[in-house]
Amino acid sequence: MQKSKFLRIIKQSTLVFLSLLFTFLSPLATFAIDDATLDFNAENNITFYDKSDGICEGMGSFSIGDGELPAETTRYLDNSGVREKAANNLDRYEYAASQTGLPWQAIAALHYREAGLRSKGSILNGQEIKDTPYTNVDGRTIYPDINEDAKSAAETLVKMAKNVYEVELSTSSDIEAFGKAFLSYNRGYMYKNSKPETPYTDSPYVMNGLDENHQKMTWKHADSYYGDKKLNGLEGSIDPRPGALAVMKYLGSNPDSGCSGSISEGGLTEEQAKIFMMRYGENKNNDSAKVSKGLWAMCNGGGSNCVTFSAFFIRKFSSLKNLSDLPGHGKDIVKNLVNNYSLPKSSTPSVWSVFSTNSDPIYGHTGIVLGIHDGKYIIGHASCSNKGIGKGNGELSGGGSGFVIVESTPNPSKWNYGRGSDYSFAPLPNVDTSLIEDYINNGP
Repeated sequence: MQKSKFLRIIKQSTLVFLSLLFTFLSPLATFAIDDATLDFNAENNITFYDKSDGICEGMGSFSIGDGELPAETTRYLDNSGVREKAANNLDRYEYAASQTGLPWQAIAALHYREAGLRSKGSILNGQEIKDTPYTNVDGRTIYPDINEDAKSAAETLVKMAKNVYEVELSTSSDIEAFGKAFLSYNRGYMYKNSKPETPYTDSPYVMNGLDENHQKMTWKHADSYYGDKKLNGLEGSIDPRPGALAVMKYLGSNPDSGCSGSISEGGLTEEQAKIFMMRYGENKNNDSAKVSKGLWAMCNGGGSNCVTFSAFFIRKFSSLKNLSDLPGHGKDIVKNLVNNYSLPKSSTPSVWSVFSTNSDPIYGHTGIVLGIHDGKYIIGHASCSNKGIGKGNGELSGGGSGFVIVESTPNPSKWNYGRGSDYSFAPLPNVDTSLIEDYINNGP
């Protein structure tokens, strides 16, 4: 697969919404966000992002621990370019993940801690990858092939977790298992054999930056030796870098959740929605185009608008599998669903509901509410005006067929860009969340 640029979370919000521009299931041309709309969004802090050109491909996307990472941790990782550097190395992570059954984010976290995500830095222990194999200071082989190096590191993580803590590591492992695994990888038996035994939660390599109680942690049992030779003097020093668990969380990884995470009653999380939009824009096996039928190619010769996406979501994930080509634009979709399929109409957004708005007098706008969490919304759009085709990079300017708006307040005047007042919702019947999970994890 192509390398992912990952998602830059541009606004701190977590209600997930998918919204699409203008028209629905009509043979007429349909339209997307124009320049005036985009200017309005920027002026009113309406945030967009569109998933980039790499998708987790079933490797697992997880959320470690409760809540969000501390702002200090996120800022540190943002400023260090961790997402971009991880994207550049994604192929090797995914290869190692496919060989070991681990989430690729765990391997990326090792790479960060061991080699600072350097492309020529061995994930195994941070030493330089050379043109020929050689034995490192730990007696392990550093392979010239970066995929084999990643695989070796992943296998070592699994082996050390088993040997030191009797942890059978997999994508279903919990935070404690990953914490012990990372500790065993970094310090082997040193923490376990200390008196009293020191837990993984005391290790900066593992825990630093994961929450407010673990910031700028001090090293314990940290000095390493090769025979009688002391290799470092870390004992008592402060480690400023985020630990492996924080990096996993930052890259969207959670041992409880598979690629997208399990779907809660509140619908998709922000990260799940991003991956969902990326899958849609990818149009793998022509799935998005086939399900949405004749509308896909109208935008830029192979993209999507709001109607295209609404048609896709309704047909693929609700019980309205045989939804006909109802005439109408985005502003007409809820009315047509209510009149022709007896769906209830509401003025209140709910998870898995379609909305319509008269954002302009002719075409309007439609979309899907993908999730509601803590009163916050994430709205995804598709737009011909955006001139995007494919996966994009999580931003409006990222070149994808779809993008997401993050909005912290349920404010319909922003959802329809301040150009309409009539806003209505129609909850979709029997939305199959297990099918959505599989779509996010593995694609169509």
